[in-house]
Amino acid sequence: DSVPIRGSNRWAWALLLVILLVITAIRIRLLSMPLERDEGEFAYMGQLMLDGIPPYKIAYSMKLPGIYAAYALVMAAFGQTTVGIHLGLLLVNLTSITLVFLLGKRLVDPTVGVVAAASYAFNSLSRHMLGTSAHAMHFVLPFILGGMLLMLKGIESGKARTFFWSGLLLGIGFVVKQHGVLFIPFAAIYVFWALFRVKPVCWKDLLRKEGLLLAGSAIPFGLTCSILYKLG
Repeated sequence: DSVPIRGSNRWAWALLLVILLVITAIRIRLLSMPLERDEGEFAYMGQLMLDGIPPYKIAYSMKLPGIYAAYALVMAAFGQTTVGIHLGLLLVNLTSITLVFLLGKRLVDPTVGVVAAASYAFNSLSRHMLGTSAHAMHFVLPFILGGMLLMLKGIESGKARTFFWSGLLLGIGFVVKQHGVLFIPFAAIYVFWALFRVKPVCWKDLLRKEGLLLAGSAIPFGLTCSILYKLG
């Protein structure tokens, strides 16, 4: 018989905990794996930042500096070692799994949340997807998923400031990995569609919330450019 988790938050959270524990047990065995090529790049740039050297001053890359800042934070917290970097990956991965669960639960029900979390959790370990390495794709997901959750919460609650925080998270996601920029227009279109369906349409409220979303999403990149400009 299947576990009766539909509509039951308690069962859903219990199964999520099991998923997180299994993933933790698997990833702990991988903590000492040698760094992969991109990991080495990110670690070196992050190490330079910890030494007070700004990105692109003596080392160059086509990537935005968010992933280097993420690595710098991870290494500051857990040490400048392969184990420390992969421990950061473990925590980021567990966060993403939990957010996938919350997103599926909010969009459909607890059953879908658990299935989505389990599917993502085990696929995120696949070596074919470079899941065992701390690539930027792992670090961008918590910001994108968090931004989407706040966007849905804003649509449901009607609180305008929630759209600003949603946009801010999505904007950080873009600075961490360029491909994350695609989620910003997606969010803007989704918000427009959701609010436009409410009749009569309050155009002033709709445009205000869209503006807050887009303003929030622009701040991280604008702030990044300002900091790098001041650093020369």
